[in-house]
Amino acid sequence: RNVHQFLTACPVDYTINDDNMVYALWSRGFRPGGFNVNLAVQPPSVLAQFTDLGVGIAFEEERLDNFEIGFKSTWLDGRAQTRIALYKEFWRNGQTPINIIFTLPTGGVNQITAVSNVGAVNLEGAEFEADFQVTEEFNMSATFGYTDSNIKIFTCGDCLNVYGSTDGTGNRLPQAPKVSWSLSGQYTDRLIGDYDWYGRVDYTRRGSFWVSYANRASVGDKTNVNLRLGIRKDDLSLEAFVKNLTNDETAVTGTLGPEALFTIASDTEIRYGLPDKRMFGIRANYNF
Repeated sequence: RNVHQFLTACPVDYTINDDNMVYALWSRGFRPGGFNVNLAVQPPSVLAQFTDLGVGIAFEEERLDNFEIGFKSTWLDGRAQTRIALYKEFWRNGQTPINIIFTLPTGGVNQITAVSNVGAVNLEGAEFEADFQVTEEFNMSATFGYTDSNIKIFTCGDCLNVYGSTDGTGNRLPQAPKVSWSLSGQYTDRLIGDYDWYGRVDYTRRGSFWVSYANRASVGDKTNVNLRLGIRKDDLSLEAFVKNLTNDETAVTGTLGPEALFTIASDTEIRYGLPDKRMFGIRANYNF
């Protein structure tokens, strides 16, 4: 859920019986502070514009406290396994790069990307994973994820460009879908000699997410279905596949960027990452 390196962790687990185990975890991660060296060379009139947005030459250390409880179980004589986790995270002084448009002493405008501390953000969510060996040949797996965030304190540079206020309090973190889930199934059986044949279906669903802290533009829900059918033995496999079976055209990513068609810097352009179209193919692998 994050890229922090945790320096402090306190896990506790308890085995209820051979098939059930519960655990609790508290951990704290840090990211050291630093300097926006590109601001250090700016005149006081420019620095004052950044100060109004809560951005300075120095930015503070980032901290993340994570509280998690979970439950792991085995069912049906080991044929099924489930894993459930609930977590709550407190992100403080989060380091976030923002693009800032500022006025030059000469009267022109320019743009600088600087790191700012977002203030206080609370995150919470749940994760679920399951594997089920339905028969000796047929296996299924599923995942579900829910995450929500609440910005408690935040001075937002792109919010100023979108609706004239630097206050991002109450918004949600960008690039974070609230709900995502997947379902997979694979059937494998003996074909002939040393060869097995298999067929696999993977279905994934990703919820919509905001493009920026302003919470005005979003990328919609996305569905992806992949199919595979093949034969294999220890050192050789031959597989036919279909990616994006339904030819879903929803964007994969969405981020803010400077407008490329105008000489005046701006931060109101949205750059969407387009998905791959439906793709058919055959591939072979040989292990030496």
